[in-house]
Amino acid sequence: MPLTGTYPKKLVSGRIEIPRRMRKILGSYPTASIQHEKGDKQSYPYLRLRPSVAKEPPAQTVQLTDSQLRHVRVRTSDQVVIIGVNDRAEIWKPDMYATYEKEQRLATPA
Repeated sequence: MPLTGTYPKKLVSGRIEIPRRMRKILGSYPTASIQHEKGDKQSYPYLRLRPSVAKEPPAQTVQLTDSQLRHVRVRTSDQVVIIGVNDRAEIWKPDMYATYEKEQRLATPA
């Protein structure tokens, strides 16, 4: 079952709530890794959540480390956007995701 959707969320003490629709797919403790979206103009930082293999009930939140928060350029009280991208979820800073989306629309022929 693919991960889909766009979910605005607020960080609370470095924790982010995982949308209910994504929890079962991501598993109990999804792994967060630092990724960059490579573009012609700049590199967009985001965190990628991969499914875990644990067979426990899905966790409602994921704790992000200080280095992960710095990478995405958010503080512990900032808003983020979680997007579902088939086999993974990505955590973006909202303004960076909006810019990325706009550039993708402009780059895609109609």
